[in-house]
Amino acid sequence: MKLVAFMASLAILATAVAQRPNHPPPPPDGPMQILKRIMDAQASLRFAGTRVIRVFLEGRRVELSEVVLRSGLDSRTTYPENSPRAGYIVVERRGQRLEYDPGRNEIRRGRGGRDLAVQLLQQLIELVKQGHVGVQEFPGGQVAGRPTVGILFRDRNGNVARKFWIDHRTGLVLKGEQYGRGGDYQGGFEFVRVNYEPVFNPNWLNLPEVPVVDEDFGIDVPWRIRVPTWIPEGFHETGRGLRRLRGADVVLIHFSNGKDHFSIFQSETRVNLEVPKQGPERVLNFESVRDGPLWAAVVGSLERETLRKILKSLR
Repeated sequence: MKLVAFMASLAILATAVAQRPNHPPPPPDGPMQILKRIMDAQASLRFAGTRVIRVFLEGRRVELSEVVLRSGLDSRTTYPENSPRAGYIVVERRGQRLEYDPGRNEIRRGRGGRDLAVQLLQQLIELVKQGHVGVQEFPGGQVAGRPTVGILFRDRNGNVARKFWIDHRTGLVLKGEQYGRGGDYQGGFEFVRVNYEPVFNPNWLNLPEVPVVDEDFGIDVPWRIRVPTWIPEGFHETGRGLRRLRGADVVLIHFSNGKDHFSIFQSETRVNLEVPKQGPERVLNFESVRDGPLWAAVVGSLERETLRKILKSLR
């Protein structure tokens, strides 16, 4: 499940652009000044807040709450106890993303990325300048108790593609929404609480002292990635990544129900995995299978029979 997928791609806009106009009209000054304010504010933003991510999964609306601490370009994200990502900690600092996985008791280290909404805005600004996308301002009203100004983007056919609500004083993007070609709401995020005068613990960016593994949070492999058609009730996908193990590219898909966890490994080369312990008395189980040219394994704090059933459902 890609809980932040709506912020990761411009595919909807790109497919709506048939060709670049020869002489695009200049974008209006008001919205562009607001967008510039957002970009200029990034290095000085400091806040603590609760953000809700909303997506549709198999026709169901799914919400994920996260607690965000941020100071400049450094941030820490945690999740409530009733969340499928309970126990996970995501820290971004010095251009790196560090994600603590409680199920595998390890930290996944990858390339850092600025706030996803801001990354998307950077690309949208360029599309506006090129005349591919239209932009306009609208009254934003209150979000998280803060006055906002709204910015919306339209594709070449005039359809609304993105909306953003920006804190008028600080430049923080408090809310974002994505729409499909027919105007259908596809997902978004919204801060429901924000405090601009937070008191951070001096060790707020620290993570548990556990093994660190390098994992690319973007995936580009020559084979079709298999996904399970059956997982135990209550489990959700919590992330994907690409890791280099024993000289082979290995795709990982992580799942959790907030208490138990499992990860699926896939590669064109069989990899000997070292299955770690999750504490002094609890051992992670392991099952693997060869499916034609693809080797797959599942590691998790579940019964071996359950892991075998997950493996058999890979398609």
